[in-house]
Amino acid sequence: MARIAIVYDSLFPINNGGGERVYRRMSELLLHAGHSVDYLTRRQWEVAPETPFRLVPVWTGEIYDAEGTRTTRSALQFARGVHRALRDDRGYDIVIASALPVLTLLAARLAVNRRRTYLVADWLEVWGAGKWRSYAGFAAGTIAWALQWLGLRSADLHTVNSHFTAGRVMKYSKSAAPLVLGLLDTVAGPGTVSEATSPQYALFVGRLIPDKRAAVLPAAVATVPGLGLRIVGSGPEETAV
Repeated sequence: MARIAIVYDSLFPINNGGGERVYRRMSELLLHAGHSVDYLTRRQWEVAPETPFRLVPVWTGEIYDAEGTRTTRSALQFARGVHRALRDDRGYDIVIASALPVLTLLAARLAVNRRRTYLVADWLEVWGAGKWRSYAGFAAGTIAWALQWLGLRSADLHTVNSHFTAGRVMKYSKSAAPLVLGLLDTVAGPGTVSEATSPQYALFVGRLIPDKRAAVLPAAVATVPGLGLRIVGSGPEETAV
């Protein structure tokens, strides 16, 4: 049995994004395999939610600004909390740190450096320099891209959810050799397959932020005769959608 820490600044079901669903399910699967799991995250509650794994809050605060962009300040403060928690608790065999934001991964690397702890970097996304600059501004985006480059060289193992992201990892670090996990099954129990409904619909599920470009979907779907659209989510782009 291994003692494992999973590190991410959001927690499902308090937060409903894809990343927090993946890390929640990852924690459950590792528990089912017989390991001990701590989930290092930020405190967003007055009374801690019930979870099968141990919650370890390392910081309290908001991570997004009014436009839905992660703030540099929150990334720095969460990373500091992660570093302190991992530095003080030396009993972890494996640390799985989300590289979103990459400061979390770098803080974990510093905390467990020169120890026998095995560090896994999980990449939900990997962006080019231009994308980072358009997201965070020229200065902050350039720094973020440089930190991402460093993060791609700062773990014992890199994991991704798709071959597309694996290709992005290899573009910037050929030595990373990422392991493709695929999308973890986030639905408890067996699924069912039903016949296609009529009329048929395109479905978008996600947070409505500019980066996901949900606002272009209505016009795109309108070019396909007989196809409807369902958009599930909320966020700063809701009015534009």
